[in-house]
Order: sequence, then structure tokens, then C-alpha cells
Amino acid sequence: MINVREYTDKDYTAATTLMRKLTELMGEKFNEFRWKTSLLARKSAQEGMFVAIEEEKVVGMSFAEIRGREPPYGYISSVIVDDDYRGQGIGELLIQKAVMYLGRRGANTVRINVRKDAVGAIKLYDKVGFKEKYRVMELELTKEKMEKQQPPKA
Repeated sequence: MINVREYTDKDYTAATTLMRKLTELMGEKFNEFRWKTSLLARKSAQEGMFVAIEEEKVVGMSFAEIRGREPPYGYISSVIVDDDYRGQGIGELLIQKAVMYLGRRGANTVRINVRKDAVGAIKLYDKVGFKEKYRVMELELTKEKMEKQQPPKA
């Protein structure tokens, strides 16, 4: 049986393995210093950090935080489930726990970002009731692009 609870320091190694996998899926390089700093900041801010557990093993995680002021909104990030445990409703449990956490802290809405190629995640977020509201577009600034860039003319 899966249990979702708050992250504790004893979950660090397993959560780090999941975060490594998540950054790999996002096409990024894992930065352990950044990861440790992020965990410390989340703990000191008392943000929601959740892990899914099966028989003492961490098999998934998610983070939740309040953002904005008027009105505040909830934001869920770093949702990931171990490959061997996908398709069992664990992601849904993690999101539900995060949504309840955010609602109790005053959020009227909850946001989550997802890569357009993360088909499984999009299906999950649709299933729990998220709707696409806007798109985020990104321009990668490489050194070569910046050197070729001409200043705008007035």
C-alpha cells in the first residue's frame, strides 16, 4: 500500500535519485549543490515536500509552495514517480496531497508547469483537473547567438 507523507532528512538519498532522474528527463544536468540548497530553502520556508512510500521505499515525490500575494496561488513542482511504480496512481496521490496542502494554506488556484513532450505527465494533470491556461516559450541564449546579436537601431 502506498502512503504519501512529508519529506524527512532520511529520504534524502532516495529523493536525490528521483531528482537526478527528473533532471535527466528534462534534458538538464543534475547539480547536487543546487539540489541541497533547494531542499534547505524549502525546509526553512516550511514548504510542502512530499514522498510516496511503499514498504519503507521512497517511490515518488512532489513539492508544493504558495506564490504570489493577491490572491496567493499554489504551485506544484518536481512531481516524479520511480519507473517501476508508474501507472499505479502514485502521481495522482502526490498531486492530491500537494493540492490539499496548498488549499489549507490559502491558495484559490494551483499551477503546475509541464514540458509539451511529457505526454504521461500531461495525461496525469488532465486527469486530476488541471487545464492549460497559457504557454511558456523559451529562447536559449548561447554565447554564439549573443555574439551575432546586433543592438537594436532606434
